[in-house]
Parts: sequence; structure tokens; C-alpha cells
Amino acid sequence: MTQLAVVGLGPADLDRTPRHVRELLEDPDVTVIVRTMEHPAAQTLAASRQVLSCDRLYEQYESFEELYPAIASWVLEHAAERRTVFAVPGSPLVGERTVGLLREAAGDAGISITVSPAESFIDAICAQAGLDPLFDGLRVLDGRDLPAILWLDCPTIVGHVDVPVVLADVTARLLQVLPPDTKVGLSIDAGSEDGSLVWGPLSAVRPDQAGYRTSLLLPSVSAGLRGAVEVVRRLRVECPWDREQTHHSITHNL
Repeated sequence: MTQLAVVGLGPADLDRTPRHVRELLEDPDVTVIVRTMEHPAAQTLAASRQVLSCDRLYEQYESFEELYPAIASWVLEHAAERRTVFAVPGSPLVGERTVGLLREAAGDAGISITVSPAESFIDAICAQAGLDPLFDGLRVLDGRDLPAILWLDCPTIVGHVDVPVVLADVTARLLQVLPPDTKVGLSIDAGSEDGSLVWGPLSAVRPDQAGYRTSLLLPSVSAGLRGAVEVVRRLRVECPWDREQTHHSITHNL
């Protein structure tokens, strides 16, 4: 029998949580631990049964490098004593670093573990925007750990913009490679009945719009080095003068 079940709560309230997961969460014979109470489904669940939360651990550690192993260790302590369900927002397969740590540590501790996927915030935002991740070539970035070079040549979701300082940093980075009037979408509470996707200029994004269920959505744009490469490619195809040039003919321009 599985000692630890890792499940996803989905993007919103419990009605978006898979039925078999809801049944497991309602089982009085298991200990339920939620990663955070800052989620509608977790709050609804806590109103109907006893739920443990990892929120107190967020206050004890200054970095995520310290926090995630502490969460995994605490969950495994419970799983070693009693059947335990660890529930995370969205899907445990998307953006949940604790899940990888739990998988590794559970095996070393001899604890059996299962991971059940659920609807993620990416699914909910794609539904909001009418995106097909495969056909449209969706890219997903972590707002807390943006890459040194931003490739923005396809629709891009920037998640984890949960606090004002992170959203401000993300906006500042994007303004380094995009014009201020670039149209971007601010997704708030995707998956909820009152969820919204509001489009506006990048320069109008405010730090106070950050939230635990907030993400940025960028359309496909040609910017930065990738944009320069695209311009060169297009000129070579469409510009008669450009097609006639060789490395030798443009040497004097250097």
C-alpha cells in the first residue's frame, strides 16, 4: 500500500480537482498536507477536514534552496508514520521542485510513493488565451529564474511572479529587449470563475499586480539576438540588394 501520495489540487477550487484525488483527500484515515493554504482548493478542503500546511516553513527559511528540502523532509516524517497525501497547487508535475526531492528521498527511506498529475496553471492559461501548446510552440519561464538570454519568438508564459519584487524584476528584464508598448497579457486566477486575462502595454504592468496565481503571457515577438537573426533571414529572402551582397562587397561598411 502506498505510504505517500503526491497529488495536484488543480488551478482553482476543488471542483477542478480530479475526482479520484478528491476522494483520497476526503479519506479520514490519511494525513493530508498541503504545500500552501494560499490556494482556493486548499482553503475549501481545510474547511471540511483537518489539514496540515507547510506555510510555517516558508517563514523559517530565507531561501528556496533551504525551504524545499525542509518541506520534503517534513512530509516524509509523516509518511513514515501514517499514510500521507501531499497536495500541491496545480499539477505536481509542473513547477514543483519538492516533488523531485520527495521522489529521490522516498526511495532512499524505503517509502512507497505515487504522483498523480492534475490540471496545471499552464492548462488554465492556455484555455484563457486559446493557445495550443504544441501547435503554437509554447514556452514557459520561471519569473524567479529567467535565463540570461530571453528567446521570445513564440508565445511565452512567465510564472512564479507571486510577489511585487519578482514581477518588477521580470518587467524590467523584458523592457530591456521589448518596446514599452509591447502587448502582454496578465493572467489572474486562471481556472476560477472570476479569473481574467487582461491585455495591455508592458510598461503598464505594476508590481502590485503580482500574486500567487498570477502569470504574464507574451505573444510571439522578434526581439534581441533571435530578432536580429530573423531580420537578417528576411532581408536575404525579400531584399534584392541584400541578395546581391557577399562578405567582400560589404567589407567597407564595417
